[in-house]
Amino acid sequence: MRRSVITTAAFAVALLAAGALNQPVTAPPAAARAAAPESGGDWLRSIAERAARPPLPADQVRGERLLTEAVSLLRAADSVRIAEDIRAKGQRIRLDLRMNRGGDCAGTMDAGPGKRGDIVFIAARKGHAAEGYLKYTDTALNELRVMALRADPSVADRVLPRLQQARGKYVKLPQGARGTDAFAKQCRIGQTLGTMAADVAGTRARPVVRRAGHRLVPLVPPPDSPASKDTGTVYVDADGKPYLRSVEGTSGGMPLSISFSAYGEPVPARRPDAALTVEFPPDEDSVFAV
Repeated sequence: MRRSVITTAAFAVALLAAGALNQPVTAPPAAARAAAPESGGDWLRSIAERAARPPLPADQVRGERLLTEAVSLLRAADSVRIAEDIRAKGQRIRLDLRMNRGGDCAGTMDAGPGKRGDIVFIAARKGHAAEGYLKYTDTALNELRVMALRADPSVADRVLPRLQQARGKYVKLPQGARGTDAFAKQCRIGQTLGTMAADVAGTRARPVVRRAGHRLVPLVPPPDSPASKDTGTVYVDADGKPYLRSVEGTSGGMPLSISFSAYGEPVPARRPDAALTVEFPPDEDSVFAV
């Protein structure tokens, strides 16, 4: 899709600036609301001008409608599974999360060395702060150990005992920007590709294709500037309601892939047993700052 769509998706995956995905719709200025109605001549002229415009191509009418419906279905879903694979700032990031409308989510993350594991996030409720847990993979813990040993001895003295305690356990994330806040934004369905609904103009539907056993309609926009490095295609269901199934393309010249599935299915976001959790002081940048 065009730059605004692909860039939006990249921000969602990267857990950065996720709040910017929801752009408020502002009311028209008071002066515009109070403007005098068109005179009879102006009204007739505007009707004539609209009548003189050529009709939109059928594939564009269908494409704009399908994309609008697909995004509306995503926003209205009780739950969905979103698997994302992109590169951001030279780093490959993969997330596979099930999330619900309440903001809970659970799944896996692989954002590079020392940032791999299972995620459980429970959104804030009245009287209860948000809770986030990350169970690091053995690979991630070993990578963090190597980084700690290469750092200042004081870093190794602090980090190595924590790595040992964290093996096989869920680490409770600290509150705030360096912990729960990022997941509070990432785990809301309405934030994922939220601005697509405002940017459907020119979208065109292509002939139905079959992918992974599903009949899908590819949706493509008019070409961007030849210098643009953002390209891609949105795929929606061809049969029944046009649920969004994938977005594939490039952002900044780098590959991007996002898939959508498991609409309406339960989300296994449950607080881990106390015996399987560990919590560390949030010193420096993170509990394992190396």
